Amino acid sequence: MRLLGIDLETTGLDREKDFITEIGWAIVDTEIARPLVCESHLLWNKDLENIEEFAPIILELTHIDKAMCNEFGKSFADIFDLLQTQIEKYRVDYLVAHNGASFDQPFLERYVERLYGVSKLPKKWIDTYTDVEYPKIYKHRTLTYLCAEHGFVNPFPHAALFDVLSMLKMLQMYDLDRVVARMKEPNMIIRAMVDFKDKDLAKERRYYWQDCAGKTYVKCWVKQIKSNELESERAEAPFEVNVISVEDDYEN
Repeated sequence: MRLLGIDLETTGLDREKDFITEIGWAIVDTEIARPLVCESHLLWNKDLENIEEFAPIILELTHIDKAMCNEFGKSFADIFDLLQTQIEKYRVDYLVAHNGASFDQPFLERYVERLYGVSKLPKKWIDTYTDVEYPKIYKHRTLTYLCAEHGFVNPFPHAALFDVLSMLKMLQMYDLDRVVARMKEPNMIIRAMVDFKDKDLAKERRYYWQDCAGKTYVKCWVKQIKSNELESERAEAPFEVNVISVEDDYEN
């Protein structure tokens, strides 16, 4: 199986107004268990000219500033053409990203839609945030935390290529056939029906506090699961669980 792991660094989390500053990817053959291709590129976008400087939290996380993008950045169109060429040349089966469904994929699709008028990328995505069956004792799903739980350290977190290589190293520790089968199950956003005094019950089950159903004025405790996990979640949770949304764009 050929996988292309991909990671983005951006000026923020809003895919409608923020910009990609770095893209890194690596192609691996799961039988060889080593990278065939590694690429890392800073990006320049004319819209960055209107930004005085990136937000302090972004500078702290990525160490990428506007000057670096101006000096070393390449156009997204050129880099995406290279990405597409390598996907076809190396006969990639799946794209892989950590939290890709919520972050990397929609960011890329917005850029691609602007360029080519299509919103979908040509390959299916494995999301190592949701499509890997991690041990239940792992309380967090950040890549840095998961790397440590799997016995190694990512030496340069939030550097796109290093995040990709760390993610792929971790993925190699799991049964890829099970991961692909799990990928094909619909994702589901569920809500923990808890009040303030019971919020720790939700936190213990990895629910997080965020905008509810896309409404910025309503907050609630939510998490993403696979649709086939709903019944067990309802049976195990010490509170009522409601479904907010189901996302299923996998085509067999």
